[in-house]
Amino acid sequence: MHNCFISKSASTLDKSSSSVTSAETSTGGASFLFFGAKRNSDKQESAYNSYLNSTGAKLEIGMNIAKVGIEREWFNPGVFYLTKDMFNLTTQRVAPSASFNCVDDDRLKAMSGGDCVFPCYPVAMLIARDISVRFTTSGTFSTTFTRSVTEHASTGGGFLLFSGSKSKTSSFSASSVHSSSTDNTITLRFDTPQIIGYYLECTHADESSLIDDVSGDRDAGFVTIAEFVEAYQKILQEINNTYKKAN
Repeated sequence: MHNCFISKSASTLDKSSSSVTSAETSTGGASFLFFGAKRNSDKQESAYNSYLNSTGAKLEIGMNIAKVGIEREWFNPGVFYLTKDMFNLTTQRVAPSASFNCVDDDRLKAMSGGDCVFPCYPVAMLIARDISVRFTTSGTFSTTFTRSVTEHASTGGGFLLFSGSKSKTSSFSASSVHSSSTDNTITLRFDTPQIIGYYLECTHADESSLIDDVSGDRDAGFVTIAEFVEAYQKILQEINNTYKKAN
């Protein structure tokens, strides 16, 4: 377990950033402050702007973090290094066919095209506990912003990447985040440990050949699935006929 402390200017939350996922490209900015808040809420948007425009506003995050490995006795990723000697029955690949030295933009684009079914897998989790988030300003927070933070916390709303919802098995309370405030500070404390990230291992390049690409090469001994079923039916029929004759 390690202690982690982050201090940033709150105005940096207004900078938009984009990320590529396996499904879509998403953009996040200031509205990420109130995770789980409705995008069409005028009240929330007003609170964001009030906070971001506060002179000298800062965001401080403190927590204890630990890396926890994920073990799967049934899973051997080494099998993906053998794909060069395998044949694929579909046009989809397990992972990109090209090899990459790191997870760069090209690798992410190859993974997000929708043609890969298993491009990476988690090998460890980053877990945080004793999480506190504090907003500070050299001036005074508006009543609107303070009320917005308090109400959002009381209903189990999340902040940044931290969830405010409590586990159903731990309490009847809907919230695991509690807030306190003064004129120039607002402090949030989260009760429950949370997964804040994953360490991912890229699956080895899928170098298999589509079986239809070699089905016409009789010397290679490969056929299409339809031809295989047809031939197998003939073998079964011959065995059945032989068995009938013997009886």
